[in-house]
Amino acid sequence: MKKVISLITIIILLFSCSKDDTPQNTIPQNAAPQLENQEFTVVENIDETTAIGTIAITGANSNEVSYSITTNDNDLFTVNEMGELYVAPNKQLNYDIAQTHTITVEVSSGTKIASANITIKVINIADVYIAGQNNDGKPAIWKNGIITELPVPATDWFSSGKVDIQVSKKGDVYAIGSIFQGESRIVLWNNGEPTTLAFESKKARDPSLYINNEKVYATWRELIPGGGSPYANIILYKNGERTNLNPGTITIAESKDISIFGDDTYVVGYDDAIDGQPSREAVLWKNTTKLPLNDTTGTLSNNLSSSAHSIFISDTGSAYIPFVEIERVSPQQWEHTLKLWKDNVVTTFSAQGETNGPVYPTSIFVANNISTYIVGTQYNGTPGSYTSFLWEIKETEIERTTFTNVALNSVSVFNDDVYVLGYSYSENEVKFWKNGIKVPIEGLQRAEALFIK
Repeated sequence: MKKVISLITIIILLFSCSKDDTPQNTIPQNAAPQLENQEFTVVENIDETTAIGTIAITGANSNEVSYSITTNDNDLFTVNEMGELYVAPNKQLNYDIAQTHTITVEVSSGTKIASANITIKVINIADVYIAGQNNDGKPAIWKNGIITELPVPATDWFSSGKVDIQVSKKGDVYAIGSIFQGESRIVLWNNGEPTTLAFESKKARDPSLYINNEKVYATWRELIPGGGSPYANIILYKNGERTNLNPGTITIAESKDISIFGDDTYVVGYDDAIDGQPSREAVLWKNTTKLPLNDTTGTLSNNLSSSAHSIFISDTGSAYIPFVEIERVSPQQWEHTLKLWKDNVVTTFSAQGETNGPVYPTSIFVANNISTYIVGTQYNGTPGSYTSFLWEIKETEIERTTFTNVALNSVSVFNDDVYVLGYSYSENEVKFWKNGIKVPIEGLQRAEALFIK
């Protein structure tokens, strides 16, 4: 009797297991695939080996369908047999060109087809570009740890001076620099290809660069032989055309920076405050019109002068120009007061008592039309002895950060991160600081320009 009961139990269990093992809701072969619009988010430097994401389908077996892109965006994307989406070979996403891409993906199970729109959102990633001289004294660009030497269009080059850098929205890398070969020349590089902009007998130096709508704007100083001291000409270069902003017999003049807004060109620097006297006046050349930056509290003379070294134009068209006003208070004593010119209004952001020596504002950046960042360097009286400052100005609040034994020459802001560039004399190397954290730059012995993209 027990054997009969055990046999019946085994039969019931086997029957139950066979029912449980039967597949439920099996998808028929060649069933119609179904998919909905999808969205992926990726960083702009994603490469062709990293999947953006996988196209999700229902209603059909994923291994029985094929995938294709019927509407691509400049052939930027590909999809494989598994439905994985990639950036196409030899293609690169660029946040500055497009922040989103929309493509159409089609899925087929044979005779049945479905399609959906796929949106790819692009996250901007900071690329740090630094221009200067490499350890051989040749012009070079440092980008994210990789140094590229810039070719010089002559074999008898002697040394390089200031190098400035800009990156266009399309990603083209432009640099400009002064090369000394007995006489000096100004060289423009576009993605490493050099073009001489000024040579012959002109003593050209200290160029600055700005790229706007893929057009090249630059400024520099040239010394032209005159009756006595050479005349100083300020050159504005606009995509192949030269204009002398400072014609005449002025012997002291420098252009220090350039910016563009709309159809207007802005160049800042200084020239003679009093013709024939060793004095300087901070000036803005807007197009070809010269505008003094000093306020009306003092008359420029041998005892009072000024100079400007940097300009920033906001996206609303406001011009910000820091400059230094230098006043002789005794035969051997000068006081340096740092001021900010904004749309014809001048305010003081650092008085002489806040520093211990001659200090010059070297660079400015305005973030989101709210915070103004200015860097300046103070000479402490002996070679290699400098103190630098970073000022953050928000309406009436001013916060100052001190960098000891450092000469700062550039500031930029990217995604709320503050970058400053300079030379550490205590460590004898070029560095940049991101939010106060030092980042060494190997391979450069000098650096003047910082560009974040």
